[in-house]
Amino acid sequence: MATPRSHVLESMLTRRKHGTQTEVLAAAIHCLAMVAVVSLSARVPAGVKNPPYERLTAARGRATHGRDAHAAKRRLFGRPACGIVDRVDRIRIHIERAIAGFLLLTLLCRAAAGQAAEKPTLTVFAAAGATDAMTALCAEYEKRAGVRVDRAFGASSTLARQIEAGARADVFVSASPEWMDYLQRRDLLSPGTRRDLAVNRLVLVVPASTDAEWAVPAEQHVEGGQWCTQRTLRAIEGRVAIGDPVHVPAGMYAKQALEHFGCYEALTPRIVNCSTVREALGLVEAGQVAAGIVYRSDAWFSKRVRMVEVFPERSHERIAFQIAALRTGRPEAEGFIRFLTSPQAGTVLASYGFDAPDGTRQAEPVRSVPVRGYPETPRGVTTNGWLPTSEEWTTILTSMKVATGCVVVLAVPGILLAYVLARRDFWGKAVVETLVHAPLVIPPVVTGYLLLVLLGNNGLAGRWLHRTLGIELAFTLNGAVVAAAVMALPLMVRSVRVAMELVDRRLEEAARTLGAGPVRTFWRVTIPLSLPGIVSGLILAFARSLGEFGATAVFVGSIEGQGRTLPLAIYSHLQTASGEASVVRLVGFSIAISLIAVAASELLARRAKGSMRANHAT
Repeated sequence: MATPRSHVLESMLTRRKHGTQTEVLAAAIHCLAMVAVVSLSARVPAGVKNPPYERLTAARGRATHGRDAHAAKRRLFGRPACGIVDRVDRIRIHIERAIAGFLLLTLLCRAAAGQAAEKPTLTVFAAAGATDAMTALCAEYEKRAGVRVDRAFGASSTLARQIEAGARADVFVSASPEWMDYLQRRDLLSPGTRRDLAVNRLVLVVPASTDAEWAVPAEQHVEGGQWCTQRTLRAIEGRVAIGDPVHVPAGMYAKQALEHFGCYEALTPRIVNCSTVREALGLVEAGQVAAGIVYRSDAWFSKRVRMVEVFPERSHERIAFQIAALRTGRPEAEGFIRFLTSPQAGTVLASYGFDAPDGTRQAEPVRSVPVRGYPETPRGVTTNGWLPTSEEWTTILTSMKVATGCVVVLAVPGILLAYVLARRDFWGKAVVETLVHAPLVIPPVVTGYLLLVLLGNNGLAGRWLHRTLGIELAFTLNGAVVAAAVMALPLMVRSVRVAMELVDRRLEEAARTLGAGPVRTFWRVTIPLSLPGIVSGLILAFARSLGEFGATAVFVGSIEGQGRTLPLAIYSHLQTASGEASVVRLVGFSIAISLIAVAASELLARRAKGSMRANHAT
């Protein structure tokens, strides 16, 4: 007779042959869930209501008679010592419901993503200053060539460092020739593919609602008038947002322009250094600062800022966006570069505030209307409706995969580590505890950097893994799971350890007197009594991985379609002029899932605490 478990295995094998990777993952999780449920419920007889300590006491009393010793051990170990058996049933039901809900959510995400067939994929690393223009150009190229183009936007310095560390990108768009030179010196660029893409200008922007006398619209100035620029800069009241001059090209150009007009020293106490130029623009749009210095292409379509100055070209170095294919990239990258340097692509770039590489304008665009045929919003983003788009469902599914993978990775080692810390005293225990809890106090960015140094493709251990075993962790979905697991490990271990410390040791000692070995005692007594704390720790690890940002941003990066989780997607959409609706949807979903997970963890922790008190009372 076929069992439910056999049906699940048969379904899993069939999906493995004909289904997608997501369906195989869902079937595997379902199979494991069924096995876990059967294991929990197989040996629980109905109607037994004796507390565990009374069962053990009775068993020990009857064990004094030689004939009943074996029967006492069988009665003790024939069912898990989980307190009242009814509580075990309730926990099992909650687990079944949680697994069913997760499987349903996985299927909904998979259906919404709608990826019927895999297309050839290109990965483009582009400077944040070209976010809107590159989004439109990539969408058009996808329609023409039938090639999916995944995009990752950020500071040119950050992207160049990630490429050096082994990130798999095909095309690099830099806002500064300096970082393109950086990669070329390391022989990471494909020969003959480097060229100028467009030229940008530096502008001073203020919130659209500003009515200060000095905030005169740029159209009323003579472009390049030095007297007007100096007067405007000196009249600014409040903070000024710019890119970080240490590594952000837009910040370097802004510092050069301010020094040219002799205003940098006076404004330094009020300058807000941002990680990207789009972050600086976001602060101005939100009214958090009085002004900002950004690229003209950034402020071109924003309705919440107003350009008051265009800095003359002589006040800073030439702002040339360059493009090149990477040596390890796919052959299709050269075709993509040819498209980006075509006259039609030049028209699109001009519509977003860029100039041609020779400094001329191909056409004078209208700021309020994008070029016909090119979307103003990123791919998969809609301005109407509250339901997530297909691209956002893909991001949500990626986050769920990472969170589930984190739980699977931490389950066994986290429980064993918590048991060792709760039950054993050994030399160096304080060092182990310090290392386990270190991710709680070390900045997540530092943790991500250490993972990159250790497990990156050029790292201490990552190089051997990549070259010998073909295992690649950095800038992949597996790397996101590793980063989330490292950050969630302290929460998982702490929750399980507290639950195990609350277990009455007399129960374990009684099991030992009946002949149970350490492993059997651990599996039949310690684990069932600690089950609420274990489930609570796993839920906390799941919730923590959903909110992981710093370590994942450094170790994995925000590569669309590969490792972009909810926090990374939210941060990326904040850098775009049309990403507000996506931010609201993703933030709402992230908050809902996190609150549900934390509430479930607190509920299970309270139940565990009440159960332990009841056991001690008996």
